Order: sequence, then C-alpha cells, then structure tokens
Amino acid sequence: MKEQIFIGEKITEVIPANSTLKIGNRETTVFEYSNLTDSDTSIQIDTSKWETGTFSVVLNKSGAISISTTDIIDPLAVTDELNHCKMMIKEIDQVIEDRTKNAVTTVTINNKTIVNESLDALYKVRSLYVKRANDILKKKNKKGGIFKSITVFRG
Repeated sequence: MKEQIFIGEKITEVIPANSTLKIGNRETTVFEYSNLTDSDTSIQIDTSKWETGTFSVVLNKSGAISISTTDIIDPLAVTDELNHCKMMIKEIDQVIEDRTKNAVTTVTINNKTIVNESLDALYKVRSLYVKRANDILKKKNKKGGIFKSITVFRG
C-alpha cells in the first residue's frame, strides 16, 4: 500500500490468497476486503469517500499479520493551508517593510495585534510560515518548495 493516498484517487492493490486487508484506526475503518480464494486477487479501490488522517494498513494472511501505515490526504485542504501560509507571509512582509520605515508600531493581522515586535521576532515568525509552506509543497509535489530562505541583516 502507498505511504500517501489522496482522497479521490483510484488504487489497484493485489490481495494475496486467503487474506484480509483492513485500513483504519481504532475508531474508523475506511476499507476492508477479504480474499477467500486460493489465488491472489487484483482489486481497484475507490478512495473518494475516505476521510483524512493516518491509518494502519493491516494484512492478515492466514494468521500472519503485517502492519504498515498510510496518510490519507484531502488535496483541497492542502491547498487551503498553503494559501493561508502565503497570505500570512505576505502580511508579515508588509509589517516588516513598514517597521523598517518606522511607519507602524502596531498592526492587526487576523484579529491579532502585534505591538512593537522586533524585526528579529517578525523574521522568525515569517521563517516558520515559509518552512510550513515548503513542507506542504514537498508533500504535495515531492519536490522542493517555492520559497527561498531570507537573510537577516542586523544593525
């Protein structure tokens, strides 16, 4: 079974003879299939109704149990989180720009007020959002992120 499954994709899996495949956790089972024949069976699994989370993949083949895990990801939720990170980075950049011009001593972002935060603190918060955005993109694309690190000049 794949380590990462996106909701909506179709997966083809070979179920060994006389075995049961179960994907779930303590509260929820997202998939279960029993192959009671004497030959391996190839099945196509529809993931469109699955829920997000990390689940165990348990294969019970005549009493021999193998266990692995898989992450089920909602591709739309990943995009929402990425957009949130991009928006926060843009707003923090604006605060940093205003602070370097000494134009703003307080600012409100998403109902949170930042009062006289040092530039160092703002750069740290920004770097956390950059890291989160890059991590999202790495998971999504299996490639590098789109944001580059920043250099902090201290005077």
